[in-house]
Amino acid sequence: EGVPAAENLVIHGFLSAQAEEAAGRGTFAPGVRIPLALKVENHSPLTFLANVRAFIEWNNPLLHPSSGAGRSRTVSFPPGEKNVFFFGPDPTLSEEATPGTEVKFTVHVEKDGVPIWWDTFAIVVAGAPTALPNDFALLHNFPNPFNAETQIAYRLPREAQVRLTVLNAIGQPVRQLVNAMQAAGTHWVTWGGQDDRGSPVATGIYFCQFAAGPFYQVRPMVLLK
Repeated sequence: EGVPAAENLVIHGFLSAQAEEAAGRGTFAPGVRIPLALKVENHSPLTFLANVRAFIEWNNPLLHPSSGAGRSRTVSFPPGEKNVFFFGPDPTLSEEATPGTEVKFTVHVEKDGVPIWWDTFAIVVAGAPTALPNDFALLHNFPNPFNAETQIAYRLPREAQVRLTVLNAIGQPVRQLVNAMQAAGTHWVTWGGQDDRGSPVATGIYFCQFAAGPFYQVRPMVLLK
């Protein structure tokens, strides 16, 4: 059906040759490229919509690159016309992505340089969902040592309050990565070598402190510049 935007503009979501779920979300196999394209339609029988442009952003360690943004060319829509916004370059879904996991993208549309609509779209990793983890666990970050950024994964066998904190070599908090109630499953977060103020930290050994429910674990990380 599409998602109403503004002034009779309707957003139909990601275009894909992949299969779709009943909910209309595109499904993508691990390791494939995700084509960033939106089908947009002017449902008005009379109004000419000019100077329309779309933007897309993502930030997810299951994508490569893990964060990025794209924008389409500016187009105009005569009454009843459909068009496709292509963004590029397209990200690739990680080979390690767990089947059933949602990966979200933020999209907004501008007309004459003024934002008129925004929303999030999700794709789903293809395959049967895997069983929930049996135990709490903080996995080794990858890569380690790292330069620009590293990915940290952890497992929750049940819903829990999660605190994931980066500590310096003498145990002082440097960056709070997660402080939230989270659902059971495997979760990922990216640390880009910055403190809570957004300033780059120095080369050295850091520690990832993971606390979830009754569970507590610490792993070392090495930042090299």
